[in-house]
Amino acid sequence: MKITSSWYFRIALGLLCVVVIFEAALLSANFHTRRRAQALLASFRSLKIGASTVEEIEPILTSYNAQRGTTANCYSLNAESYSIWVTNATVDHLGYTFPMLLRLGVRPVSFTAMLSFADGRLCQARYSSTALVSGSEFSDEQRKGMKAIELTASTRIDASQGASSQSNYNVHNLESLLRGLPLNGSQLGIEARVTSAATPTEMERAMTFDFSCFTSFGGCNALKQMMPLASADAGSTRKLR
Repeated sequence: MKITSSWYFRIALGLLCVVVIFEAALLSANFHTRRRAQALLASFRSLKIGASTVEEIEPILTSYNAQRGTTANCYSLNAESYSIWVTNATVDHLGYTFPMLLRLGVRPVSFTAMLSFADGRLCQARYSSTALVSGSEFSDEQRKGMKAIELTASTRIDASQGASSQSNYNVHNLESLLRGLPLNGSQLGIEARVTSAATPTEMERAMTFDFSCFTSFGGCNALKQMMPLASADAGSTRKLR
């Protein structure tokens, strides 16, 4: 009896060690992704709509292995775009392929930057952060029954349209089915949209991201954790000055 109990204890201890090592590896991977994402955001903050050129941004594009696109979100015949993606492919694959692992501590996080150019100058820029979590993290019954929920917080910067009715700063809440999991997944998002004519305060609110939940044991389970200032402004509209 004592021998059997001893073996059970060793097996349990071995499984616990495996779980701890697995969780530590996942956390380490997300810390690495977070550091690169924070550096990307710092570079993103230095960009100037209508002024920054492809040549000036080339070091950023090269450092993050940016992918060139064939279309751009700008009205120009000479338009081009680049996309940057920062994530851990292994963690992503585990979470999106086996959503049940989200309950066991697998927390895919990713960050993207989309840069559009017209005639060689930056005309639109978008930075976003994404976390995939289990529906069990949510209190309402509809989402609680979902396998996975993708939380996305982003900022889009456009050129100013001059004296028009367009706002310099506004925040939109978004919701749609999660691609890849159409029956059991949902995508919840928030996007701050600003123009190059936004005030420094408006720009700061739109560009403030909180990275702490991406590397916490509890993970991200609310958009306000990821983008606190813009979340507080959701639904408000500030007119052109």
